Amino acid sequence: PFLTIDDYENALNGEGEDSSVSIIPRELVRSAVGATWHHFHGIVNSTLETAHLDSKGLESCLDVLKYALCSTICLDMPMERAAFVTQLARVKFFKETRGMEDEDEARKHRLQHDHQAHRQEEWYKKLESYCLDDSSDESKDAAVQMVYDMIRDTHASLQIDSKLRRDMKRVAKRIRKGELLLNDPSRSFVKEGDLVKRANTSGRSVKYRFFLFSDVLFYTHKSSAGDYKIHEELPLHMLKITDKFTGAARKTNRAFLIRHPRKSFMVFA
Repeated sequence: PFLTIDDYENALNGEGEDSSVSIIPRELVRSAVGATWHHFHGIVNSTLETAHLDSKGLESCLDVLKYALCSTICLDMPMERAAFVTQLARVKFFKETRGMEDEDEARKHRLQHDHQAHRQEEWYKKLESYCLDDSSDESKDAAVQMVYDMIRDTHASLQIDSKLRRDMKRVAKRIRKGELLLNDPSRSFVKEGDLVKRANTSGRSVKYRFFLFSDVLFYTHKSSAGDYKIHEELPLHMLKITDKFTGAARKTNRAFLIRHPRKSFMVFA
């Protein structure tokens, strides 16, 4: 499914012309890429250095890396290919460390990371085996397809992360002092909704707005200013939820118990 410079070697340069005339000489393209590749390498490098601040920029730069790497594969340029493969490894490593709770620690971890460690990983060994196989063009096709797949998966992952961050910012704006929720880059918004909370001691029932995040549950009430004021913050790692009703009764009675060392109560949908 991929075209290489070799595909143009014997192509016609117009109807009826000599088929031995090459439209785009391979060596000319190779020379052009050899003279300009470091500019593309520099662009990707600069983007990677600031990716923790602007992941959207990294999304836009992935296609530059894809086409640059695939060009060096098709044109048999091992030194340049190795440079772009190292950048691909850095992109993978960035994606894998994005979920670390402390972003400063994650950034420090990236700086200390051995940029040659990827040579021991299976994906690298497989890609290299394709690139070094001169027996047929199918190996280069396989290498290019592998790069396309890796970049596509990374694109999808970063786009999901971008959506999660947008959702977090949208919800944080509606909660009083909600900007503090954005301090943890690994936190994501899950769901919100109104539930009736019944106190265990007084039996009083009050409707609250519940906000569920990946690591914490808030219940709030809407203030006269229009934002939501937090009543209680319940970390999920210490929280337990059990159904109040079982069997057929669950179909008509939607209630469950929230148990936490700080607070325990029943809620109704």
